[in-house]
Amino acid sequence: MNDYTMHIERFDKTYPEMEPLYRQHFAEMWERKAAFGIKIDDYDLDTEGYFAYAASGQLISYVARCDGAPVGYALIYYARDHRTGEIIATEDALFVMPDHRNGIGRKLIMFVLAELRKTNVKRLQTTVAGDRRVASLLARMGFKNTAIEMTYAF
Repeated sequence: MNDYTMHIERFDKTYPEMEPLYRQHFAEMWERKAAFGIKIDDYDLDTEGYFAYAASGQLISYVARCDGAPVGYALIYYARDHRTGEIIATEDALFVMPDHRNGIGRKLIMFVLAELRKTNVKRLQTTVAGDRRVASLLARMGFKNTAIEMTYAF
């Protein structure tokens, strides 16, 4: 039926159900980095750290579901900018399963933005690491290109 819904869900509560998506996202990122000659270690998520941030309210997990099953997510950190005192949101991860990349990413981002507008967050910062389609989508949605990510591998 493909009934898509968006939710805010506790990272620590949904981790077992969401872990396959986290692993697939990591695998895609690993491949992108490898294409640039950058080797990253194997998947070893710091669940204790994520759980602590989630429990403190500093990490919010936005989940896209299709017929009740998770198909995408955005993990967003909330923090105070130490220079201005403003509350800012920073994207930790944004992912949609390949077979659901049919506008669901856009809907998920719109959901995140709508929820952030309800708070005292001043801006959302995101890094598009190697996927020009996502950069193009974000630009169409009003995001501004304010930085270039560069990596020096040791």
